[in-house]
Amino acid sequence: MYQHNSDDSSFVLKNLISIADLERSPAFASAGFDLDSLLAINSEAGKLASADLANCNRDADAQGTRFVDGEVLVPRSIVDAIRALGAGGWLGLRTAVNYGGQGLPELVNTLAMENWAAANLSVTMHVILSIGSAMAIQSHGTEQQKHCYLPKLANGEWSGVMALTEPQAGSDLAGVATAAKPESDYYRIKGQKSFISWGEHQVSNNIIHLVLARLPNAPLGTKGISLFIVPKFLADEEGKYTIRNDIKCIAVEKKLGLHCSPTCVMSYGDNEGAVGYLIGEENRGLNCMFTMMNEARLKVGVQALGASEVAYQASLAYANSRKQGKFLVVHPDVKRMLLIQKSLIDAMRTIAYTEAVRIDCAEIKNSALEQARVNLMIPIVKAWFTEVAQEICGMAVQIHGGLGYVEETGVAQYLRDIRVSTIYEGTNGIQSEDLVMRKIVRDRGEAIDALFAEIRDTVADARSDNNCHAERVAAAISTLQLRVRCLLAKTDNENIALANSFDLMMSLGYLCGAWASLRMLNTCSRRRELGRRVDVAKFYIDRILPRIHGHVIDMSEPSWLGTEL
Repeated sequence: MYQHNSDDSSFVLKNLISIADLERSPAFASAGFDLDSLLAINSEAGKLASADLANCNRDADAQGTRFVDGEVLVPRSIVDAIRALGAGGWLGLRTAVNYGGQGLPELVNTLAMENWAAANLSVTMHVILSIGSAMAIQSHGTEQQKHCYLPKLANGEWSGVMALTEPQAGSDLAGVATAAKPESDYYRIKGQKSFISWGEHQVSNNIIHLVLARLPNAPLGTKGISLFIVPKFLADEEGKYTIRNDIKCIAVEKKLGLHCSPTCVMSYGDNEGAVGYLIGEENRGLNCMFTMMNEARLKVGVQALGASEVAYQASLAYANSRKQGKFLVVHPDVKRMLLIQKSLIDAMRTIAYTEAVRIDCAEIKNSALEQARVNLMIPIVKAWFTEVAQEICGMAVQIHGGLGYVEETGVAQYLRDIRVSTIYEGTNGIQSEDLVMRKIVRDRGEAIDALFAEIRDTVADARSDNNCHAERVAAAISTLQLRVRCLLAKTDNENIALANSFDLMMSLGYLCGAWASLRMLNTCSRRRELGRRVDVAKFYIDRILPRIHGHVIDMSEPSWLGTEL
């Protein structure tokens, strides 16, 4: 069961990232934000995760959700855990103070989410969607919409849902067919959505669906999609939300994992049409939704970090207690797996915190350059994190041997629950295509060159300390920069770029992990600190960074593209 790891997270916060810009920001300073408050919030989030959320994880997973007469019922312990988060103000960390939230930076939200994901992934699914809904409304809604919805989303009285996917369209949002018809000061929504996490439940008093739909005569494709707020309950004459909207759940999926996060098929407008309210501009819904989607994609990466951390904790505890002639932890192959787990987790954590700070800086500085870097890193955080999390959680099963393959130890659940993370919020194939075609090709490599330059600065610092690992990172930068240039030279053939996109994404993830490890080595050198952190960081650069050579290819047309299957 998860135990809050304050030692490692605090070290990163104090030594490997800078929050100076955040502390100077009037917006965050007014909320009382500084390093001490950050560490205190991290500690409290960890305590909550280690107790309330972790305690109900396994039993609730065994119970699962039930679909009874159109109602979705989740275990009582999950209901209580989510309501406790709302009552404690945790769901309003990012919501502005004047709308009932706490107005704190994304970094705080990321720290809390790492703890909660490690303790209970099903709960974090609910939290991610509610916070993401609030961010979309806060960014694009009218003042009336903000004052109506944000306070209740922030205190957990209401919850939020993202309704994009349709049965006939899948990931291709250009195929969205749900229709919206203007009527007075609202719209009537008709259509069906599938794979809607937490689309129906009894946890909160109201569920606010953010629904993508098409207006009459809207342009074809993604340029003709609008975004609508579609509440489960509408206000009556007294202003109380008691009138059931024309929304219903018609099925709940039976899944490999996340048994307490109901995945629903939702029907909108079977009768007169569900009442919806436009958010943002007509036919600009996807732009509004990307606020929520970027928030969700970052948090899926953080989910992967949390799941990896609890899987490693279980692996280490078992290896230290189980004898196979001698304790497992001293068997070379087991130690190898533990070091792979730990070195990847340390790298992921540093990257996650770094990018959370960058999101905050892009916001407070209104900087296009900072935002370009955020946009570049979002698919790497989502896709690379979730790919390596499969490996880390799989190794937890392996370290436990036969007991890992049965449900008794609980590690099988970690693997089951995190498996979907490479699929939802845009499959990792889609993420890698987005990275290459939108984040690298579109600006001719400007944002990624800025990333390479920043990593080179860290290499220069390491060289001044005679750090031999710096040269390995420098060589990796040169290799990847050359590959990016080759790719940019072949953009006339989109198929070549797409065929190489996943490998490039994985390579960039491993490089960013090496950057994080080198920063760790630089810090420990200045502090004259030896021991575990140094050894783990060196292990990453020695053993994990070379993986890029298995992914980096010459960017010519891969021979396998013409293979008939």
